Amino acid sequence: MKDNKITAYVLNNTYISLEPASSHRQWMDKTNEKFAYKCLPLAIANSMGWVMRSPIGFTATYSEGNLPNSISIQLDEDSKSEHYQNYVHSHFGEAVLTFQIPYLFKTSPNIQLLVTGPTNEFKDGITPLSGLVETDWASFTFTMNWKFTRENHSVRFNRGDVICTIIPTNLNDMLSIIPEMEFIEEDADFKKLYEHWGTERTAVLKKLKEGIRTPFQRDYALGRHITGEPSETHHFKKIRMPPFSPPKDVAKGNKVLLK
Repeated sequence: MKDNKITAYVLNNTYISLEPASSHRQWMDKTNEKFAYKCLPLAIANSMGWVMRSPIGFTATYSEGNLPNSISIQLDEDSKSEHYQNYVHSHFGEAVLTFQIPYLFKTSPNIQLLVTGPTNEFKDGITPLSGLVETDWASFTFTMNWKFTRENHSVRFNRGDVICTIIPTNLNDMLSIIPEMEFIEEDADFKKLYEHWGTERTAVLKKLKEGIRTPFQRDYALGRHITGEPSETHHFKKIRMPPFSPPKDVAKGNKVLLK
């Protein structure tokens, strides 16, 4: 079995929360009867990778222009600690807010990290930027960046908000994929399955428009075809990433955990 390993080297004797991503989202909790969770692809995507949570609360305000000082940052009173002095700042300009990540990541050969924002989570007026880092060789750190999308706007980051998600990927595997396009008629059996599903889906949507409560098709959630036959490959009903173990000497009091 190939050794797929990721190591987060702690820098400057401090580290922030780094934990498996959760399938739960506040906006999904607020949907009617938590209906959003019935979308399994959504919940699985939410659970991919590990997230870093902000150890501080602050408000960032973008005025206008492309200079670094176009963004001002006001830390909460309980966040004005020496540990947080360089945690969040604006030095790139271009309406970009930057989070300093106190880790140097190292992954197994051919494993890279997609660095992005919280999946299926939103902040009004600002959006996370995504980057792909070759952590299988690079001895360099990276930052997490968010870009304001509106001038004269303030954004609130509470303590505990997710500011970064890291997701392992394999570029070699991705680039070796052979993409092709065909008419559905070329695969008669697959077409029959699709048409069978489509007929039932149309009926369900019609009833919904008429205000008739009806259960959605659950074949995908159960990992089976519309005919009842199971999927040919492994079906994930949920995932949970393994947790990172803390540095060995944290228990000895030699490191500081920023919560």
